[in-house]
Amino acid sequence: MRHINEHVVLLRARSEMPASLKLTLDEFGEGWNFIRSSTPKLEKKIQRFGWHLIRTADESRQGGVGTTPQQAISRALELALRRTNRYFNGLEIEHIHLASYPWFVLARLEVCLFRIQQSPVRSLADDALAPSHSIRKNNLPEDAPWLPSALRCDAGSQVDPA
Repeated sequence: MRHINEHVVLLRARSEMPASLKLTLDEFGEGWNFIRSSTPKLEKKIQRFGWHLIRTADESRQGGVGTTPQQAISRALELALRRTNRYFNGLEIEHIHLASYPWFVLARLEVCLFRIQQSPVRSLADDALAPSHSIRKNNLPEDAPWLPSALRCDAGSQVDPA
């Protein structure tokens, strides 16, 4: 298995990419591949074809346990990849925090998600954001003056739960 460290970049297998783009990939598993390139180099290559690498503002944090640091990192990365929404086709490991205990090693990863696409506009799928980020009509205050009228509830109207 490849040594996993900070700033490692992974791409979802079979992601749509520019046709002439040549990348050297190593298989990680679970439908993801390591790229033998840093994110800035990858972004420059993609931009030469008129495509765009769009990053999310949030970092995701995942943890893993193993008997060695690499095993713990690998398990944390597997969890991060399983929890990555299908909308995102890339991930970079930003930071790795390791804690060693007498019988195990705990790894905590901070990962940055990104999407490679032709359009310069970030178009999000409805389910791309985590549920905690989505707004549901029935969770909004009924009489808040700052709400757009389309989201306000009249005293007699019912809001269908989303």
